[in-house]
Amino acid sequence: RPRDYTEEQYLKSAQEMSALFADIPEAIENTLEIARRCTLSLKFGTNHLPQFPVPEGQTTDSFLRQTAQQGLDWRLTQITAAQPVEVYRQRLEYELGIIEKMGFDHCRLSIDAGPLVAWQNAGGETPFMTELDRVVKDMLDHHLSVVIDIHPTSEFKAELFQGSDGVNNFAALWRKIAAHFAPVDPEHVFFEILNEPEQSDPYRWQGIQATLVHAIRQVAPE
Repeated sequence: RPRDYTEEQYLKSAQEMSALFADIPEAIENTLEIARRCTLSLKFGTNHLPQFPVPEGQTTDSFLRQTAQQGLDWRLTQITAAQPVEVYRQRLEYELGIIEKMGFDHCRLSIDAGPLVAWQNAGGETPFMTELDRVVKDMLDHHLSVVIDIHPTSEFKAELFQGSDGVNNFAALWRKIAAHFAPVDPEHVFFEILNEPEQSDPYRWQGIQATLVHAIRQVAPE
């Protein structure tokens, strides 16, 4: 077959995969378990999103637009704008237009790994986690599903591709996050384990994903 991107672009044998992931053997052991848990039937062509309650006389789109514009107005009173205010308003208008066009009105929370690591090391609640819990609860109370997405720095991501220590530390962090949110309805809180992994070896990244998913499954509800 063509190898347009790398000489590694082919289906590896079981022996080759075992050798490739010798430092993360659980990645191999968990492949069947992951496949079993990922069995899902979907009806395509239809969005399955929660119904968000809005004030009388408004739609989800108009209420989102009003709330976002109010939020931008408030934010501009808290910071020194780096660009003319109209630039921010135009960007908000663009983003709202994309949301309305695609019909999405759920919530995705992109979070830097730093405050989460600080919470992990603190051994108790931190102001950041208290605020995150409040935001998640508020979204759930409004019948929205929530995607919690870790979006760390490039330096943090680089550690994942330098031996196994970074992977093990990240797995421990996700295990604690999953345990923290385990009491919450798993049908409405989802995890995006890493935004933009910035890696050059897709096979190693697949192994890292398997390790992180396994850590989450150890404590998350079925």
